[in-house]
Amino acid sequence: MSVDPGDGSLLDLTIRYNTIGDHWELDVRERDNDAAVVEAVPLVLGLPILWRDSVAFFFWLEDLSGVGIDPIGGNDFGERFALYVGMKAEVSGAAPP
Repeated sequence: MSVDPGDGSLLDLTIRYNTIGDHWELDVRERDNDAAVVEAVPLVLGLPILWRDSVAFFFWLEDLSGVGIDPIGGNDFGERFALYVGMKAEVSGAAPP
């Protein structure tokens, strides 16, 4: 799937289940040049994903069920979670890296 984090660029996202680690992972690539931004980043609740990386955007995983546990199991992601993307500068007032 492709998303615009809010700056007009396009990112290709791949979300997959890691059977060995028993968790869901995210790969992010720049659509324009197919360059990898990150690979195999675990999707977890409560932390802004990629916040400390030197990119201008971040991801946020929300548990829509209210249970409040990370997605586990190969078919746990489904409809229980929403993944949001946004610009760091919009929520922190900080300039992009």
